[in-house]
Amino acid sequence: MNTQTWKSLVVQGELLHLLPERVVYWPGGNALFLSDLHLGKTEHFRKNGIAIPAAVARVELDAFSKVLENLPDAIEVYLIGDLFHSQQNAAWDDLAALMARFPRNFHLIMGNHDLQHSGWYSQQGMAVHASELYVGPFMLRHHPFEAEEIPAAEAYVISGHVHPGVRLVGSGRQNLTIPCFYFGEKQAILPAFGRFTGKYIIYPGSNDRVAGIADNQLITWGF
Repeated sequence: MNTQTWKSLVVQGELLHLLPERVVYWPGGNALFLSDLHLGKTEHFRKNGIAIPAAVARVELDAFSKVLENLPDAIEVYLIGDLFHSQQNAAWDDLAALMARFPRNFHLIMGNHDLQHSGWYSQQGMAVHASELYVGPFMLRHHPFEAEEIPAAEAYVISGHVHPGVRLVGSGRQNLTIPCFYFGEKQAILPAFGRFTGKYIIYPGSNDRVAGIADNQLITWGF
């Protein structure tokens, strides 16, 4: 187990940088990959009478803005599904303002929470892709494949949806589950960019590579 602020790996001959901001930067494609922002989720709960502090609603958009600011060469921004969590609310206007501030090429690979909103995304100048998108040697799709379903193709799958996490176990039965990147032989699953989400615990195999995220550091296994 190693701890560091970022981690690089080569997939399909391409260098990828895993960042603790829960994004993957692909310098060869001037591209950024991230998944499951679930914008508007806190506003949705507040609208329905659940008292979540208003400041929580800004966390994801502020974090997204900081990533774009720190990676000016990431011209292509690929959002791998579940950009919004709910019906239209104030977060939608905030995202439109962010896109105007950062004139990048935004792409959305549709997730299960996005199906009813494609028209709005297109109006903002975002390219919308119904299910899968091939970019260089990668296939981008929201739902990961089951192991036996991964197509026998040369493209490496990058997905999201399940909000992967890894469990840290300490002495005295102490344990903590943190979000993680998962890179298997043929498929990667990205952590949820949205902080206000659950986690699905990943149990990596001996040849898998996992990078957990804690306190702006990556804790890595298998690299």
